[in-house]
Amino acid sequence: MFPRFDIPLKSEREPNLLYYSWGEITDAYEKKNYKAEIYQIIKYFNQEVAKQIEPEKDINLEVKHANILLKIKVNDNGFSIKAPFLKITEDTNTIALLRKISEINFDSLNLPQIILADEILSFSYACPLELCRPSKILDIIKDICYQGDYFSPELKENYNAVYFINPSRKDLSANEKNNILESIRNILTDYDNCMQFFEKERLNEYYWDIITITLLKLENMPYFNGTLRNRLFDNLNLMYSDNEMNFRIDRAMAFIKELKAKTDEDLINCLYYANIFCSRLNFINQEKLTEYIENDRKRLEKLKQENRYLAITYDIYERLLNIIYLYNIDHRTKNKIYEALNQIKPNTPWKKASDILYELYFGLQKAKNKKKFNLLRLLQIIALIYIAIRILTVILEKN
Repeated sequence: MFPRFDIPLKSEREPNLLYYSWGEITDAYEKKNYKAEIYQIIKYFNQEVAKQIEPEKDINLEVKHANILLKIKVNDNGFSIKAPFLKITEDTNTIALLRKISEINFDSLNLPQIILADEILSFSYACPLELCRPSKILDIIKDICYQGDYFSPELKENYNAVYFINPSRKDLSANEKNNILESIRNILTDYDNCMQFFEKERLNEYYWDIITITLLKLENMPYFNGTLRNRLFDNLNLMYSDNEMNFRIDRAMAFIKELKAKTDEDLINCLYYANIFCSRLNFINQEKLTEYIENDRKRLEKLKQENRYLAITYDIYERLLNIIYLYNIDHRTKNKIYEALNQIKPNTPWKKASDILYELYFGLQKAKNKKKFNLLRLLQIIALIYIAIRILTVILEKN
């Protein structure tokens, strides 16, 4: 008994990170060309936004990220970023809200801080140009965007604040919403069926797997937003935490029960594409992906030797979804993962399912190894040709 996999609608949430530009960022910083460095960082995050500014010039950029307005300024006086995101009105529970803001500043934020001016709450940070280390500026922008994404809907809902700007979003069509709702219900139905199967067969050790897979499939949808997405995020973090296993399982099962009880109308309110400047996903190159997979080799090989096909399938199923959840991987790799997962149906034989995912998982690694092998062979051939030419030259000179 396995959960089915539906390929999500095309995501507009996460812009592709411009991986190769990182060298240009560090080069500009080392040459003390700080304006060019900030330009390249903006280009790294979002190529379309970078088209609004010129390299090596002063920057005065305003760009939306969901309901946050990022104001990035770079001139000879330094670097600054201010990002208003909430307004306080006469209906706002101001004292409780500011108490929460102080907690966020102390516990959740690193260098940026939330400030209050003219009844507007804004993330803020400034420093001289010579202190604009690339990793530092990268972390500041990510911190503002990530924490703003997470706390904005919570603060608005819990303290009756108002968004500074309406969320930059794209509403889905009625047909898209119907398809999404069907996909959500399928995910929850599969969860019920798998849990019933595990209970009947007394396979309690698989509760964590199916719960985590269910949460990952929901969180990987590009159209969940607002407080519901925050709840998904919190429960996923809990599943991967060091808390006692039964506590994690009980809390996540309670959340899924709440989710199942929601009406279509409740869910539809959370379904839209949020336009994003800064991706929440991390970059992973082929070397890191190979290392990620290699860490699982001994465990999976042991399971295969023991013919534990159900365990292999659930293990790799979760790992593949986790890769999609954490990393901004290339479309080719993502499509390979989608195609493999899509072959696993609820009644697929256990061995067949494990073989499909096992081959795909380590195939992602072999692709790189094959490339290295081919390069090595090419270098060997070149070396042999060079040696042969040298030997032939010596022979001809002697004659």
